[in-house]
Amino acid sequence: MAAVVCPIGKAPDLVLKCLVFYEKKKTVLKHFTKNLRIFIFLGCALSLAACGGIGKKKPVYPAEVDSSMRSAFQIAEGFYNRRNLNAALKEYEKFIAAFAYNQLTDEAYYKIGKIYFLQSQWAPAIGEFEILMKRSPDPAYRSKGALMAGYSAYKFSDFRRALEYLNQAKPEALMAKLNLRLYSTKVLAGEKLGVSRQEIDYSILRMADIYEEGTDPSLSDLSAEDLLPKREVMQRLRGFVTSPLPGNRIPAWFRSYPKTFSKSYVEYKWGKTLVEAGDADGARRKLSEFVDSWPKHEYAGSARQMLRELGGAVSVSRDRDVLKIGVLLPLSGPQAAYGRAVLNGVECAAGAQAECLATLGKDVTAQKIQLVVRDSGSLPEEVAKTMDDLENERVSAIIGPMSGPLAEVASKRAEQINIPLFPITQKPGLGEMGDYIFPMGYPAGQQIRDLVSKARSRGKRSFAILYPSSNYGQEMSDLFVSEVRSQGGKIVAKAAYNPSKPDLADDVRRLKLGQARFSYTGTTAGFDALFIPDSYRVVNHLIPYLKLSGIAGITLLGTNAWNDSALSSELTVDYPGSFFLDIFYSGNRAGKAPAFVSGFRSAFGRSPNSLEAIGFDAVWFVREAVSRSGTFKRSDIKDALLAIGGLGGATGIQSFNGGGNAVISPFTLTVGEGGIRQTGN
Repeated sequence: MAAVVCPIGKAPDLVLKCLVFYEKKKTVLKHFTKNLRIFIFLGCALSLAACGGIGKKKPVYPAEVDSSMRSAFQIAEGFYNRRNLNAALKEYEKFIAAFAYNQLTDEAYYKIGKIYFLQSQWAPAIGEFEILMKRSPDPAYRSKGALMAGYSAYKFSDFRRALEYLNQAKPEALMAKLNLRLYSTKVLAGEKLGVSRQEIDYSILRMADIYEEGTDPSLSDLSAEDLLPKREVMQRLRGFVTSPLPGNRIPAWFRSYPKTFSKSYVEYKWGKTLVEAGDADGARRKLSEFVDSWPKHEYAGSARQMLRELGGAVSVSRDRDVLKIGVLLPLSGPQAAYGRAVLNGVECAAGAQAECLATLGKDVTAQKIQLVVRDSGSLPEEVAKTMDDLENERVSAIIGPMSGPLAEVASKRAEQINIPLFPITQKPGLGEMGDYIFPMGYPAGQQIRDLVSKARSRGKRSFAILYPSSNYGQEMSDLFVSEVRSQGGKIVAKAAYNPSKPDLADDVRRLKLGQARFSYTGTTAGFDALFIPDSYRVVNHLIPYLKLSGIAGITLLGTNAWNDSALSSELTVDYPGSFFLDIFYSGNRAGKAPAFVSGFRSAFGRSPNSLEAIGFDAVWFVREAVSRSGTFKRSDIKDALLAIGGLGGATGIQSFNGGGNAVISPFTLTVGEGGIRQTGN
């Protein structure tokens, strides 16, 4: 008799009930293969309208479902429900050919694959499920397509191909029972191919998590073809614990294994493996942590016995009196200077600098902080591993990294392991990646919006842009154009320059000549304000060329890259009313700014810059959250950060909204003979 497995449709609970029914009645149904398939097919098909995909965002299809689509699809469904599978197959194919891709197209591909599956036509079943896997905009359908393509390949005895498909299914897009099918098939196909023991073990552990943590009581008695039951999974779990690791090498996934039921078994085996490898100090530490975290675990007695043989446990409870904060910054390579600047501020807030400690006093000594510092490097693929390393150090929060690509990778990982992250970058959208992300930069879009708003409030209505011919310059120019127009202003001239050229006269002249195509005449310069999105060094270099071209007496607008005491004082002499915005000003008298600036000057002999202030505030915000919540627990720190209305740090970051985005009150700054100073509204 051909194997019959109930297909996975839109209602996985009923699917597996069908599987259970099949197992219990197998001996009777041997003689009724054809009717069996129809019977099981009916039970599963009736559930299809009951549930759908589980993506966080609603998938977007090329076409919306309309009445003609529904009518055509119902014809196919009618044949399907009446068990006329060949006719149903033709109608589903006609539907796909007749209409643009829509939500019902996914179901049509899925049904065609199921029909072939039920008829044990594994090759065409794989083809249809693969189409679904590749084309559907719905992550749930894509993952179900990958799962069923893999399961079909397994039934076809193409085990290598089965694993290739199964590895493309996303567990987070599947229901618990479907994940049992996924991991079970991975185990069975992997054993056929002789894959590494560690790969098999991982799938077994994940199945144990589902069986133990699932809220559905039917999971305990689940029985189906090609599905490892709970009893066997738990036996294999204990086999994983007792068997040695090849070469006593710890697999990488040990470090990142989620905090689920099986985490304790992974931690125990980690300690046991260190014993077997002869690493007495590492074993004592790991086994002590295991016993401390799971004192009543079934392997706690064994762990204590090994600790006695190693000379006794080491104290891990002392960590509970120390707030551990991870620091992930570029400390080598071309960005190292920026990383060290942030670290200066971090160490000041943590009390690592004696002068800061003396200035901040009880605010710092009230809570002892241990900094766990790591070099972020420059490769995104290394950041997640370093995040896992910091997670294993039991830090309560992580500060950094600094570049946009690294921050995006780190933010995804932080949300997965539920640890507050303070990325220091102007990259937009990071805070929307999850509740554990607290961006510490001044996003470019927000900065330009605030800058234009401030200029418009000062009566500026016509603007020009002189920007560097770089990706940054183009981005800032585009943002400025869009914002000026949205706020009712006009762009009357725009020109790019090569910042590496020593002579910028021609570039500035192009700005003047460019006014003609904007058809505007106004002030002597031809515009009310000129936006220059570049560093203070370049602005200093440009000022003589601007005056030479007759552009003077107007307002120059800049970004926070101008915020340096070396910005030329000629700016306000020849261009009165010029200003820029930033989230830090060393003359600020609010919050912790005075104490921070005073302590920093004592420690380093100079005033702090914006990066140093941001590093200070990142630590200070964690301190505040711990003080409010009374715990080092990461979820409580996250909740406290979202609840605090006024963080009172050294920068203009006031709070974080529900999406993790910073609420910022920027400083309006200019330059004078004494350096950077705040200017009026």
